Amino acid sequence: MKGGVQSSRPQPQVIIPSAAFGGAIISLVLCPSELVKCRMQIQGTDSLVPKCSGYSSSIDCALKTTKSDGLKTGSSDHSSLVDMEIGILSGGLGGVAFWSTVLPLDVAKIIIQTAPYRSYSTNPFQVLNSIYRRAGLRGCYAGLGPTIARAFPANAASIVTWELAMKLLGIKNN
Repeated sequence: MKGGVQSSRPQPQVIIPSAAFGGAIISLVLCPSELVKCRMQIQGTDSLVPKCSGYSSSIDCALKTTKSDGLKTGSSDHSSLVDMEIGILSGGLGGVAFWSTVLPLDVAKIIIQTAPYRSYSTNPFQVLNSIYRRAGLRGCYAGLGPTIARAFPANAASIVTWELAMKLLGIKNN
């Protein structure tokens, strides 16, 4: 923007720093999750990486990887590493707990939003009751696996980013 008038041309001085910052933040989640995905994919194959076998789940793989390799940071300050691990665990588990609690209402919301008929109920509790009568508790928790798989890293990254920002800004968290 120049003088309050929006330019129609891309502005590299805005795009490049924005992309770099966004990429740096996203890499905090994508790089570790990619490592877990790769280790899970090669498990059970005749891989050249025998160290990566014996995981019972993605979470087991992430925990064992963290325990054996640690979290790589640019600092040798072990207290910040512990803070990050606590942030990852508390944020991830908080996200899992949250979505495990509210997922039935989210399922009802999705059905209301995508209902093809205007006469379909817009009361989420009536919709949930209908789902429960047709599919039981399993129907109320449709999509739990992908939701939890997304909730853990997303909420862990949020908490760690928040704590990092607080430290960088010099704000003490009591």
